[in-house]
Amino acid sequence: MSFTGGCSTSDTISATGDATITFAALSDGTYDCNLIVTDAAGNASNILNISEFTIDATSPTYEILYSNNGPVKSGDSVTITAEFNEDVKDSSVPQIELSGDATGFDAINMTKTDSNTYTYVWTVGTGDGNLIPTVTVAEDLVGNVITETGSTKTQIEVDNTLPTLSSVTIESNNSNTAYAKVGDVVTLSFTASENLQTPTVTIAGYSVGAILSEGSYIAEYTLVSGDAEGIISFTIDFTDTAGNEGSQVTTTTNESSVTFDKTIPIISSVVLGSDEYINSDETTSGINILVNTTGVEDSQTVTCELTDGTTTISKIGSVSSNTVTIASGVLTSLNDGTITVTCDVSDISGNAATSESNTATKDTVAPTLVSAEKVSETGIELTLSETITDNDSNPTDFTVTDSQDNTFTVTSQSNTDGTTILLTVNSMHTSIGDLTVTYTNNNSEVEDLAGNDLATDSTGVVASSVNYLSFVEGWNYFALPKDTEDNTISAMFNTNLENIEVIYKYDSVNEQYVAMDNSDELELLEGYIIKTTSAFDEEVVYELDSALYSGEYRTLVPGTWNLVGNTSLENRSRMSYILNSCESTVSEDNLWDMTVHYNEAGQYGFIQNILSSYNVDLMDSFWVYVPTLPDYQSCTMLLNRLEVEE
Repeated sequence: MSFTGGCSTSDTISATGDATITFAALSDGTYDCNLIVTDAAGNASNILNISEFTIDATSPTYEILYSNNGPVKSGDSVTITAEFNEDVKDSSVPQIELSGDATGFDAINMTKTDSNTYTYVWTVGTGDGNLIPTVTVAEDLVGNVITETGSTKTQIEVDNTLPTLSSVTIESNNSNTAYAKVGDVVTLSFTASENLQTPTVTIAGYSVGAILSEGSYIAEYTLVSGDAEGIISFTIDFTDTAGNEGSQVTTTTNESSVTFDKTIPIISSVVLGSDEYINSDETTSGINILVNTTGVEDSQTVTCELTDGTTTISKIGSVSSNTVTIASGVLTSLNDGTITVTCDVSDISGNAATSESNTATKDTVAPTLVSAEKVSETGIELTLSETITDNDSNPTDFTVTDSQDNTFTVTSQSNTDGTTILLTVNSMHTSIGDLTVTYTNNNSEVEDLAGNDLATDSTGVVASSVNYLSFVEGWNYFALPKDTEDNTISAMFNTNLENIEVIYKYDSVNEQYVAMDNSDELELLEGYIIKTTSAFDEEVVYELDSALYSGEYRTLVPGTWNLVGNTSLENRSRMSYILNSCESTVSEDNLWDMTVHYNEAGQYGFIQNILSSYNVDLMDSFWVYVPTLPDYQSCTMLLNRLEVEE
């Protein structure tokens, strides 16, 4: 016997009649074989066609598919599909089991979908871990039974553990990460205990996306002016890949927080030093800048710049004291004049206040005493180089002495118009020669507006006063009070000569008045009779205030010096007669405070308490100081009408 079509047998000889042929072992496949029988004589039979047949000796295999690839959690419904590599029998219903770390199930019938596909709908149970599916029962059409070996198994993960966030932090990109202002970015970072579905995150009430980066989730939000101030809130809602929902997180794990502050702070004022001036002492010893702020936390830095327009210096301070300290010596680099200070500050969130500026005047030059002038018998006016402050409290800073080193008490001082001081001085009418005013700075009472003290030992000399002798139209009595370089009539009266009709002096030898020439000299304190054609004032330099008169009676002026003399051609030379009514209200022992006569030594001699019986020579003149008492208000000097031959 011989075969074609892939069939063969080890036994090629067969007896006559029916025979059973056992093919040699065939591999799985489909065969179409032909048989030819040859007798002993070599005659071949017709070809015998053996019906097509299939050899299947291999157990079926399968692949597992899931409707939910997992992870899955308790209660989830998962369709498990077994796809066989060949048709399987219905009569031996395929069964599947699920075993492993979580709760699975024992072998259970599957439901046929088609000839090689079976399914089972599984409701996930408890536990965590991986479960492995195994088809335990299945048989192909030829009866090959499925075996675990060689089958494709796909495990499924069961996750019933709720996810947690192991690290949650929040910060801003502000220099102080715990605070934020408008435009700053707030970053929320968190790490989960397992893989998550996309978290749902809000920051400051706004939904923001979270991006997984290097194992952590990052969510960012940029603050705008419409956001509410205060600690920025956030929420994190999250679910793991199995669908387990974690508890919403609203707090950080490290107590971090971000406070939103959009309020712009205010610098309400900047004050350089204690006033609007910087004096010499402050320049060397240092001063403070007081910066008043609103809405700025303590310990925030205040930065101030000072400039004179050429040089600029910077200083910093702290809001806790609102004071920026300028150390000693720093201000020496700035020139005198206007100093501009500009200060800046930001709150802890970085909100910058609007810069605030102010100015002060740097003045390191001490005032000086420019001049001193006697303005009355009790007043000396001092002129200073610049405006000074009020200084009414202590007059002891000034002393007044005359040419004989006599000292006169300063009883008060007052600032009259900013650059002048009026000193009130006792008994100044008794002074001799020029007066010297000296500032000793005992009490630092005289300062300029910047507070620079008037220089110690500043002096001012009160020169002989320049005053006017007043002449009325008609007859006048006159005596020259002080010697000048040129005592001639023409030099004395200068441009007023045209107003003088005649000047008479008394000739005591011939007992008559004699008209004088313009070239004649006037003698000190010699009495002269002058007739004028019109009234005029003549400027003279002398030490004592005078009050000239006309008419029969002349009222003496209280509180000043008055010129008196004997003009009588009769024997009426007693002082009581000359002074007429002046002794009616006072005792003659203290009738006059002081009377002065010019003596031969070239000095004024002082005669205290001249009595009313004192005899006065004809045309002899005296300076009389009348006290400022009511009793003297009507005191007059009798002036006889002078009979002078033309």
